[in-house]
Amino acid sequence: MFRHVEELTGKSEWQQAEIKELRAENRRLRTENSSLRERIEKMEMTYGDRIAATVEQVIERATKPLYGRIEKLEEDGSRKDTEILRLKAQINKDSSNSSKPPSGNGFKKVPNDRESSGRKTGGLAGHKGHTLTIPENLEELVKNGKIQHEIIDETGGAEKSEVCIGLDN
Repeated sequence: MFRHVEELTGKSEWQQAEIKELRAENRRLRTENSSLRERIEKMEMTYGDRIAATVEQVIERATKPLYGRIEKLEEDGSRKDTEILRLKAQINKDSSNSSKPPSGNGFKKVPNDRESSGRKTGGLAGHKGHTLTIPENLEELVKNGKIQHEIIDETGGAEKSEVCIGLDN
């Protein structure tokens, strides 16, 4: 039994020494594990920052020409808006709101507020109309110098028309 107790004591000492070694190994591994986790965390942060910086640079390079184009278009738009306003103001000037004479107003369409009566247009039924005619004694009037006979082409060569111009003596 003594041997058995000696054996158990020897085993116990050996086991306690092994436990001390395992505990030391465990502490060393825990420290190493903690250190590795910190390094991984730093690397992940570093990669994340590097990726974010790279993405930001790529986006800046891609959008820089677009921002320049947008700025140019906005300048063109504002310049065109200014020109449009200037031209509208010029068009809207007449004798009532500027120093232009009434003859410079041009032709303005006057609204027709009259209501239709439902009658046909033209003269009364049975009324003989009057039209301008060439006088029968045209040659005699020209010889006497009372009028001047001149043919003017107002149709661009389609047909000839005669025009009589009266002279006041």
